[in-house]
Amino acid sequence: MSSKVGISQLASTKTDATTDATTTRPIISSITRPPRLPVWPVFPGLLLSLLDLLKFPVSLSARLEDSTFGGRVSPMSFPKEQNTSPFIMLVHHRHRFESWNVIVRKATELLLPEGFPAHPHRGFETLTICLKGGMTHRDSMGVKQRYGRGVESWVQWLKAGRGVLHEEFWATGLSVDQELYQIWIDSPKSLKMCEPDLKLLGDGRGIEATSKGEGCEEVVIQRPWNDGGSETSVRIIKLKRSSTQDGIYHASIPPSHSTVILYVKSGSGGGSNGVSINSSSFVPVHSYAILQPGVVEFTVSLEKDGKGEAEILLLTGRPLGHNVVAAGSFVMNSEAEIQQANIDYSKGEMGRPWDHKISDEEWRREVADHWEKMERRN
Repeated sequence: MSSKVGISQLASTKTDATTDATTTRPIISSITRPPRLPVWPVFPGLLLSLLDLLKFPVSLSARLEDSTFGGRVSPMSFPKEQNTSPFIMLVHHRHRFESWNVIVRKATELLLPEGFPAHPHRGFETLTICLKGGMTHRDSMGVKQRYGRGVESWVQWLKAGRGVLHEEFWATGLSVDQELYQIWIDSPKSLKMCEPDLKLLGDGRGIEATSKGEGCEEVVIQRPWNDGGSETSVRIIKLKRSSTQDGIYHASIPPSHSTVILYVKSGSGGGSNGVSINSSSFVPVHSYAILQPGVVEFTVSLEKDGKGEAEILLLTGRPLGHNVVAAGSFVMNSEAEIQQANIDYSKGEMGRPWDHKISDEEWRREVADHWEKMERRN
């Protein structure tokens, strides 16, 4: 179960320069610690989950997961009642494919492949950010891609549009360590049935890293299409506090971006594990905070005493203002559109699933044969 706390008592301070009066208003709507599920490889993930079940400090399992074990995934479906549009879901993966664990891995793979076999999407976009390791991608458009750390591109942005099938498998040859985010971003009505497309991004190509002062780095990932898609900002912020560095991030949010979500991937300092918002609200590691609409400036920092480091993911966006109906891997505006998506998928109009174990040559042939049959049928 996730734990959620209303934070209306936590306030930011704003000074009116005209009247010199100080007023306060809430800045955080809620803080949620989502579940972390044991998978890939299962045994270390179960051990970490046992520590949480026995009420050990979250900081202990978080440090072990990040530095030693891996083995868990945290899916975060954002609550509709808080209007987090255009963001639908965030998933944080952290895995380690150790060679010593190969026997358990082989046994597990009989039930759960080390990745995601072919599955469909329609009506939204997926943004996959490789923090460690990488992925191998194949899709129903006949595109194969390998992306991650150690290769040219480490981010994939997929626009599903009217429908596409893809598979994503861990590129364990790149690294034992595997860590990534996948973000689901809703599409405007005008793009829900557009042609599917995807782009790979790398340093200097849609990804810009800058220093934001002493002990703070910001990485900004830019949407690669100029087609009227969702207006978003995706930032990775790294903080480092020492005797010579403050480790403070000063966030400036576009006024139109009334959706602001902050996820703490890692953070340690001053004996605690997490970050502070405006030096008053503490967000623990492996938790996310949803900020109140209208917040345009705030600070993120480590504890003031001692040394430490933190890494957070900051999502901001302009809400789309339309009805959202999500079912499985489809995100549309009505139940009727979801039903139509299921019909179209069953008819093969998004492609046909393939066995993830087949070779690239066999996969390409299956994809080509399917679309030839669809063309003849139509």
